[in-house]
Amino acid sequence: MEIKHIKIIKVPEVDCVCDKGTWGIPRSYILPLELGVLSSYLRNKGINIEQDDLDIKAYHDNLHYPEKYISGQILSQRREILAYLQGEKNLCLDEISKKLLNKTNLEFDLLLISCQEALEITPRMATFLISKYVKENYKSIVIVGGRGVAQGREDWLLAINSKIVDFVVSGPGEIPLIKLIDALKNDKNLSDIPGITYLKDNRITSTNATSQQQLIVPDFTGLPLDQYASSPLNISIFPVKFMEGCPNKCIFCGASGNSYCSFLPPREAADMLEELFKKYKAKHFYFLHATFNISKGYTNQLCDEIIRRNLKIYWSDCASFKNMDKETLIKLRRAGAIRLVWGLETGSPKMLKYIDKEVSIEQASEILEISHEIGIWNQVEIIPGLPHENNEDIQATLNFLDKNEAYLDGVYPSSFVLKKESLLFKFPKLYGITNIKNIDKTTFQINPDLSGQDRAWRYTFDEVNGLKWEDKKAQIAYSFKKIWNKVGDMNMKSTRTRQTIVVLFYLYTVFKDKKKVKEIFNKWSNRYK
Repeated sequence: MEIKHIKIIKVPEVDCVCDKGTWGIPRSYILPLELGVLSSYLRNKGINIEQDDLDIKAYHDNLHYPEKYISGQILSQRREILAYLQGEKNLCLDEISKKLLNKTNLEFDLLLISCQEALEITPRMATFLISKYVKENYKSIVIVGGRGVAQGREDWLLAINSKIVDFVVSGPGEIPLIKLIDALKNDKNLSDIPGITYLKDNRITSTNATSQQQLIVPDFTGLPLDQYASSPLNISIFPVKFMEGCPNKCIFCGASGNSYCSFLPPREAADMLEELFKKYKAKHFYFLHATFNISKGYTNQLCDEIIRRNLKIYWSDCASFKNMDKETLIKLRRAGAIRLVWGLETGSPKMLKYIDKEVSIEQASEILEISHEIGIWNQVEIIPGLPHENNEDIQATLNFLDKNEAYLDGVYPSSFVLKKESLLFKFPKLYGITNIKNIDKTTFQINPDLSGQDRAWRYTFDEVNGLKWEDKKAQIAYSFKKIWNKVGDMNMKSTRTRQTIVVLFYLYTVFKDKKKVKEIFNKWSNRYK
């Protein structure tokens, strides 16, 4: 099969409805790392590929051009769109499809679609509209991948059976895509290509996914780079990943049940940052790691490289209280760290021990104080509703937040979800849970009246010598509400908005000093309320 022209696109996420926000700041946009990595990988293998981002284009057009407006509400109409796939006429969807397709050229031999949002159906439905048009008008091969393919399996199977989509790729796409393109070009067997679902002899067949993700410099050439800067602050945020997996074994985390952990040496990680800094004049980086400080030695060496090269950058990442001290924090700040999101999860010593956090409450408090004093924006993650959590544990978390309020700039409560890849799931008896059941739901709303409480629930469970699921479900909701109300009392709900990171990058770039940054941020926060 002849395949000369290949294109990869990102479809719109969640809802394209325009929201200028406070100060006229739209929701922040980060460049699509998945597109950048795939394009870089394929180009390095000698494959010519174009890329485009319909997500940022749709959002930009919705802000500025009413005639190009695309309604996220229409893209959420699953029943109508699935019927449309099977031939039902729908003039409204015809119009939406045309608006999507007018944003880019899709006349290619092979179209790769990145469907990135897992919890919302909007990207999935946009994928179907685009692929239907492409299949009917250009006869292209359509391959879909991204986080969005992890949900809605029935919809994806319908799209494959309807021959709207040719292949769905699960897991990291670099290796499957290079093998699949080669197989299609040279009429090779598809059975040894990892992580693909496709139609074979009129039957759906799937192969096991790979966990190998490439840690390479992303290539954003071809994307509408001018549209990512959030007016009026003019901040473009570049995502970077030079680590995969996590050496820590917190039992709730999806990475805990997987021994896979990979990272670039400090010098190569700094090379990546320097190349992006020079090529795109990138100054603001969003590191996408489970934890930045995988070891004290690695952290210090990488910071030394950034400082030695005089890279004037600003960055944010997740961090652990382990492998951290005052000297390391000072070096982090000198190397450009403006925000660290600390994985604490709970303020209860009992629960910290249960989840194998390997950190004490005293150590966490000390690190937060030092980090605050040297000018880093501190945010902590809390997981309400962990197995065997009780009212005393909830109160201990509230007490921790009270005690450290002066050093905290944000709190992220995210209710507990049992993840299949975690140690909790793999060894339930060891951690006192039982009766795990697959409820096969995309989202599970455990408290309809509580903002931010929808989660991607797939499994229910009972606690051994504790709460049965119905009572545990209520306890998770209660715990979340207590922590969420506390976040409100601390005037930190605004730190969860999409505008937060772009505002912080802007303020640190202009003022440098955290005290001034906090003063201005609080003014914005009060207006946000």
